[in-house]
Order: sequence, then C-alpha cells, then structure tokens
Amino acid sequence: MQQTVTERERYRWLGVCLDILAGALVGAAMPGIGPWWLMVAGWSLALSRWQHGGGFRSGWRFGLGWFGVSLYWIVPLLHEYGLFPWVLSVPPELLLAAWCALFVGAAVWSVRLLTSLRSFAVHRWWILPVAIVAFEEMRGVMLSGFPWSPVALPLTAVPAWLAPARWIGESGLALIVLWLIAAGVEFGSGRRRAVPLLVSAGIAVGWFAAMLQLDGLPQSNDVLNVAVVQGNIEQELKWTPEMKDMTIHLYEDLSRRATTVTALDLVVWPETAMPFFFQNPGPDRSAVREIARELGVPLLFGAPAYWFPPGRDVPMLFNRAWLLDAEGKEVGAYDKVHLVPFGEYVPYEDLLFFVRKLVPGVGEFQPGRERNLLEVAGQPFGVLICYEVIFSAEVAQFARSGARWLVQLTNDAWFGETAAPWQHLAQAQLRAVETGLPIVRAANTGISAWIDRTGALRKLLPLNHRDVLIAHPRPSDAAPYVAVAGWLHGFWLLCTLGMFACALWQRYRLRRVAANLNSMTNEAQHEPDD
Repeated sequence: MQQTVTERERYRWLGVCLDILAGALVGAAMPGIGPWWLMVAGWSLALSRWQHGGGFRSGWRFGLGWFGVSLYWIVPLLHEYGLFPWVLSVPPELLLAAWCALFVGAAVWSVRLLTSLRSFAVHRWWILPVAIVAFEEMRGVMLSGFPWSPVALPLTAVPAWLAPARWIGESGLALIVLWLIAAGVEFGSGRRRAVPLLVSAGIAVGWFAAMLQLDGLPQSNDVLNVAVVQGNIEQELKWTPEMKDMTIHLYEDLSRRATTVTALDLVVWPETAMPFFFQNPGPDRSAVREIARELGVPLLFGAPAYWFPPGRDVPMLFNRAWLLDAEGKEVGAYDKVHLVPFGEYVPYEDLLFFVRKLVPGVGEFQPGRERNLLEVAGQPFGVLICYEVIFSAEVAQFARSGARWLVQLTNDAWFGETAAPWQHLAQAQLRAVETGLPIVRAANTGISAWIDRTGALRKLLPLNHRDVLIAHPRPSDAAPYVAVAGWLHGFWLLCTLGMFACALWQRYRLRRVAANLNSMTNEAQHEPDD
C-alpha cells in the first residue's frame, strides 16, 4: 500500500513538472527570448495532457510557466526603477504571472466540466482552443486588462503568417493556430483521425489563401516621408533639470540631419521626449516651436500636460502627444486614453494606498477622453502612446474613425536590455496587420521602426542607439477586421461568460447527482434486514 501511494505521488509531481514545462516552452517562444517553434512544442504537450483530462490546477500551472518566463523582464524593471531589492522584485512578477494564469486555469476547468457531458466529450480537441482564446480575451479586459504575451505573438517572427489576422484579428489567428496543434495531437493519438485531419487541411488552405491575397492587395499611390528621431536618453537622466537644454538641442540636431536626406512630411519624437510642460510659456516652449519653424516640417512629439478643473487647486496630468505645423503652431494633440496601471496611475487607490510608498516612480496621470485623429499632408492618422498598442479592439477604433496610418510614441527605456522591447514591437506588428495600416514607431531608447501593413519590419533602429530613421509609409484603407473588431471582441467575451456559466451549472448538477447517490447509499445501508 505504501509503495502504491508513493508511486501515485511521484506521478502527481511528474504531472506538475510537465504542466510548468509546457507553459515555460510557450513563454520562451515569445519575441526576444527564444525561437517561435517552442510554442508548438509547449502547446502540443499541454493539449495532449488536457485532452485526457486536466482541470484548473493543471491549466494554472501551465499559465504560471508561460507568464513566469515571458514576463521575466518585470524583475529587473522593479529593481532598477521601482527601487525594489532583488529578492523583493521576484514576488510581484510571480503574482502577475499567477493572475494571468488564472484565465488559462479557468479555460481548462470549464472545458473539463463541459466535456463531461456525453455530447461534448468527443469534441474536446476543438473546444479547448476556443476556451483558451475566449478566456485570453477576458484577460485583456479584467482590471483594465493586460493582454501581454498573447498566444499568436511568436508568429511575428514570420510576418507572412500573420495574414489571417487581417480578417479575423489576433484572437482568430490564435484560434486557428491552437486548432492546428490540437488536431495534430488528436490525429497522432489515433482517435477520430478523419475530422481533425479535414479541419487541419481546411485551415491550412485558408491560411495559404490569406497569405496570397495579402500580397496581392492594391497599394496606395500616396507616400509619406517621416523622420523618426531616437534620442536614446537614459531614463535616470531624462527628467533631471540639467538635461533639459541638452535634450532639446539633441533632438534639434538629429531632426536637422533628417531634413538633409529628403523632403519630409513629418518629424516624430518619442513619448515624453520633451521633459517639461510644453503648454507653459517660456524659453523651452519657444525653442521647440522654433525648431519646427526653422525645419519647415510639422513636428509630433510627446510631453506631459495638465489641466485645472473648475473649482480645483490640484491639476489633472495627461500623457500627451503634441502636433505642431510647419510654422510652429499647435494644430492638434492627443491624450493617452489607456494608462499603465501601477506605472501611470494606481487602480483602486483607496484599497492599494501603500503602492505609492513601495514604488515612488508611479505617476498620477488621468486618461484622455477620446481617441481623436490628427492630420499631416491631408492624411489622417491615429497616435498610440506606449502601452495602448497592445489592445486590439481599441487600436481598431482609430482605423474605424478614418485613420489611414498610425504612429506609436513610446519610451521603452524602462525595459532595459530585456525581451520586453521586442515583445512590445511585436504587438505593433500584429496591430498593423489587423488594421491594414502602416505604423511608424518612435521609441526613446529603441526599438524605433517602420512597420508596413503586412506586419513586416521595413526599417528599425536597435536598442540603445542614437540615430534617425526615415520611413516611407503608404496610407491605406482599413482591413476588413476593423469593421467587425468590436463585434468579435464582444463575441469572445460572451463565449467566456457563457462557457464559465455552463461549467458552473454542470458542476452544480454533478454535485447534486453525487449527493443523491450518497443519500441513496446511506439509506440502503441503514435499511433493516428482513
């Protein structure tokens, strides 16, 4: 008996290790960490285990490995800028990984209960991917959302593979990837081989057709010449008073260099490139306006802003992108709508009052009111500030409003030389394909880039490099996904709620059946003998 218990315990720990290993392989497939094909190995191992059963704990352990590896960059970020000791930098990263893992665990748990019904039992191989994608969509919504390290992100290593996202978005792309992997696992196991094989063949043909159609889409005749300036100013020096004048002169010199290369339609500086309140009258404001006037080119740049609400002495702060015309006049601005929790504001501050003491650098910004468009050379464009690029449905709103190209301003200096800048860049590649619009990306310390509408990186400036990138985006019409992005987003959320509700109901039914059986057994045991 003791030997049997020991063997059972050994197998249990083996299952725990396999769950974490499978998730770690998926996490290691994210850009900047390892090769993309690790995701195939990780998902194959996980789906093969879950198709035999699996529950919440198995899915949660998988998610812990997935996000524990892919979000490792949070540890050095907290140590360097949050002033956490190394030993205290690890628990917050693991806590965030554990939170993200809850959605994977909930997906596997829901499928386990749903497939306990006889009518669903044989369909686990295709229900599992649907549940994983649906609950991942919910991860991008709950508590302001954190859709970092999505399923489809490793595919950005080969931009041509992103083609289906033009019609079905990132979530749809993730679904067909997981379906292919699940069908391969099902086919290899020898169960119901015909259906998975036919599904895989259909997906493969559709995927290939999408790739061919993407290459053959008509190109716009309009071409913009945009200069992206990467100042590469270290984060710890960026806001020091003695660096302010040097920062202005640095961006001026680099911008002048760009004008000697070609005639420009726009010069772009990164998020908070100007470390002062540009709206305040004075020499700093005048210097920036004079740069645009002397260059004779419109200028888009990031700088903080504020506003005093009527009757209040405390200003509201905004993370703003300012647009000046070729004469140095303000012609537009955009305030960041989706702020970074625990970076630009503290969510539920009454409850988490201690956070500001733990992380002195956390901001007190307010979200912008609308996703308004700006315009250069007759071409309307949307501005994405840093974190906003990871939200698929929100970025699609710019394209739906009439944007014909996109600009992302970001300051990835916080990430250091980790995988995070590459993962952030890969998210922009997905947004370019989904919207069908080219993206020009300006980053303080890199990676600045020009991404075309197919998700291909046409040009980029590496990390920690001070230089200018000249991009030639072609303004385009929006992709088909843009028209249905809101509907698809709502559909996936309804799927999540529906699957979770049905799983809870099935759990209740199973418990009630078990209780009835126990009651009948007890009654039978207490019946008197004749």
